[in-house]
Amino acid sequence: DVFFHRNRLGFLADESVILSRAGSFFDFFRASATTLLADDPIDVSATHIKISMLEHAVPYQDNLLLFSAETQFRLAGNELLTPKTVSIRAIAEYSSAIRAKPIVVGGSVWFVSDFAVNGESAAVFELIYDKKLESVNAAESTAHVPSYIKAGAYKILGSSDESCLAVLTRGDPTAMYVHRFYWDGDRKVQSSWSRWSFGGTILQAEFLNSDIYIVVAYADGVFIERIRMDTTAYDSALGFMANLDRRVQVNGVVSGGNTTLTLPYPASTAAVAVLMQAQGETPVGYTPRVLSATGNVLTVQGAYSGRPFVVGFPYAHRYRFSQFFPRVQSGQSMVGRQEGRTQVQRMNVVFDQAGVFDIEVQAEGRPVAVTKYRRLRVGDPESRLGTVGLTRGTITDPIMYSSNRVTVDIVNDSWLPASFVSATWAGIWNAKGRNI
Repeated sequence: DVFFHRNRLGFLADESVILSRAGSFFDFFRASATTLLADDPIDVSATHIKISMLEHAVPYQDNLLLFSAETQFRLAGNELLTPKTVSIRAIAEYSSAIRAKPIVVGGSVWFVSDFAVNGESAAVFELIYDKKLESVNAAESTAHVPSYIKAGAYKILGSSDESCLAVLTRGDPTAMYVHRFYWDGDRKVQSSWSRWSFGGTILQAEFLNSDIYIVVAYADGVFIERIRMDTTAYDSALGFMANLDRRVQVNGVVSGGNTTLTLPYPASTAAVAVLMQAQGETPVGYTPRVLSATGNVLTVQGAYSGRPFVVGFPYAHRYRFSQFFPRVQSGQSMVGRQEGRTQVQRMNVVFDQAGVFDIEVQAEGRPVAVTKYRRLRVGDPESRLGTVGLTRGTITDPIMYSSNRVTVDIVNDSWLPASFVSATWAGIWNAKGRNI
């Protein structure tokens, strides 16, 4: 690895750390053969009972953390890092994937281990080092989803501004695993993982401000694309974000009574074109019918000369609830009662700013039961023709099945957003026995 620390340029070479002269990044030789000066270059090795080839160096606060495949070290020194005060100390023993360089996001160092679940899955750890106490705490952020991320992680990227990070893995090259977290003081109140699937192979990705730039190889070529990670981002014409993959904004050209839209990639009839400027009685947010796709040209029904469209492909958002079981208070925490039998009768989902979504109930031995929600409903004062207004409310869905033999998903496969506030369920719990 190559890094910069305490005004010195540094290199890792096998078990050694080599730092340039302070303030002189290309000077790696002592000024005097008889006197060791404070700003002289530094060359120090890790001393450990294991052979520890140093793979990554991560400047963290005013420390330098060093990662080998099985051990984590700290480059220590006093207020002035000098050849006389420098030392390398082992601080933790965690397996670390050497292909994925650890990163600093917020107040933590995040790294990946590929040795979880028989080597078929990867685990992500959040390491916090307390310099005053000289203590290390490394919590596994994937402990609640131990088999979720496939093995072969080679890249971890993150943004402190958006409190999120993403993992790329060769075990699942067409997907990105995204982690969002939120701290309330010293308590983490959110720790969620999701899998974002792409239609091509992800070659590389990096955060730039609040956006992820990715290089993706599709069947029709290699493209650089941008993902807006800011949760408050929106299209000003709509008041919300049109959720489309490979989205571009193009102006319509009238041809033969219809409108053609020229895209920077091969067009497809699966694309959706969203009108971003009203024309006569046609409102913003109107999606005209796609007539044909030839080469890079998409033809839609109607004449919209010079009007801007956002064009892209809709994709499915899917959230699966964990198993339903009652919880009881135990000390200062809630503990699930997993013994006995839990019969789920119904669940209520509270949503906000939603356009379209489905609730899918898959029970063993039954076909999938789908409850559809659509923003236009008879008698609803917020449902008005000619608008793309989003609504809020509560939807009740019957389950009527044992909790360990049913899965419930919320699915949105349209370009309209759908936000969910909470969900509750009602059911019957029968204990099979009682401890005496």
